[in-house]
Amino acid sequence: MKLSSKITYATLVAALAASVYVMVRHLGLIEGLDFGCGQYYYTDIPGWEKYFSVEGVKDHLPKALYFALFFLWGWAMYKFWGWIDRK
Repeated sequence: MKLSSKITYATLVAALAASVYVMVRHLGLIEGLDFGCGQYYYTDIPGWEKYFSVEGVKDHLPKALYFALFFLWGWAMYKFWGWIDRK
């Protein structure tokens, strides 16, 4: 294994370990403000509620369809980039 590969894997392992440490220790959270996944991002924006409010958003189709379309788009982009690489 080349030195660059070893450095890459070591960096990956260190980044994953640091990420798990931050999540387990709840670092960066503000007491009393719990916005789920967006807590790290939205709490620093003054008046963030008016930009990220989803109160009026309603799903008219089943969620499974949205997931299927998401994965279909990913598959189509994978095939498209494969086609571009072959050109």
